[in-house]
Amino acid sequence: MQERSFAPIYDCGSAMRPLLSEDEISNFATDFIGFKDIAYNIYSSLKVGKQRIYYALFLSEMKNENCNKAMMRMLPYIDMQEINAIVNETEFLSEQRKVFYKQFLEFRYEKILLPVYKKLLRYRERK
Repeated sequence: MQERSFAPIYDCGSAMRPLLSEDEISNFATDFIGFKDIAYNIYSSLKVGKQRIYYALFLSEMKNENCNKAMMRMLPYIDMQEINAIVNETEFLSEQRKVFYKQFLEFRYEKILLPVYKKLLRYRERK
């Protein structure tokens, strides 16, 4: 059996919305527009110039070659089933929060990361 371990990440994790209450999470089950807004419109503490970046926009513009290279290197290794298993095995999360996190991460993968990856693949095929 393969062992999993966490990598040291120096981040506060706010992009996962850990401060949402169970009631707020429950509301997103029926509010797709609200869910999409918090899942897609994520801004970073990183800045380009003096502007904080929005992850989806920054990635989709494909202007940062280092970021593009990282996307090409990392995306093939993202295993959503494995990520879901990690979420499911996290003992201190409520079942509702587990469902929310899995949907949240799936949405970001499908709507932000995968489209950019596919765009990069098409771009590289034309070179």
